[in-house]
Amino acid sequence: MPRMKKPQFRSPLFFRIVLAACGLFAGGAVLYDRFHIIRWDGSTELAVEFRIVDGANQIAIDGARIDIYSDIAIDRDQGQQTFVLLTGADGVAARILPRANCGGTESAFGFSRTVSAHLPSWQYRVEAPGFEVEDWRELRTPETRQSIVQSGPGKMKLVIPIAIRKREE
Repeated sequence: MPRMKKPQFRSPLFFRIVLAACGLFAGGAVLYDRFHIIRWDGSTELAVEFRIVDGANQIAIDGARIDIYSDIAIDRDQGQQTFVLLTGADGVAARILPRANCGGTESAFGFSRTVSAHLPSWQYRVEAPGFEVEDWRELRTPETRQSIVQSGPGKMKLVIPIAIRKREE
């Protein structure tokens, strides 16, 4: 009967070397990913949606009027422009900008990605029957820039919630 060889185990040093090599490879991949950033510019369809509610009970306000003033043309064929949006029964009024500028970054392996849309230069105010008239507000604020989300391929959405107060009689 042939003699069986006893299995040989690799030394602990071998496992340490393999573990260190894997760690160096992973660390190198992360560093490469962080230092090779692709910056891009493009355009997107941006939906700007206003949600108007009663500040006391958070019920949607039907027929609220949103006056918007833009000092830069929206359709690129006109100069200064004003327009009005009216809310429906759900308290929502929206305007879609089909060619809004956007941009972002992406790391080499795609571990990190940023995207943002350039907001239009709008000032707006809200008024509704029986409610106080709001002061003019700027659309471009840090809060609204952070509220933009991707809603699909080539589409982004900005939802602006506004709570208004009833007029005191």
